[in-house]
Amino acid sequence: MKEAIKAARNAGLEHFRVDIDKRGTISIVPTAPGEAAQKQGTPNEWDDVLHDK
Repeated sequence: MKEAIKAARNAGLEHFRVDIDKRGTISIVPTAPGEAAQKQGTPNEWDDVLHDK
């Protein structure tokens, strides 16, 4: 993930979020300045994973 973030910054992206799917594919998603990485009320798949521990 560190390399993906470095690549996004080197490509000139300042505002982005990092998505990782169930297969482990890392995607960089550009966002608008000030846009929340996650909208309020949107479930996060990691919530289920972390609460199971």
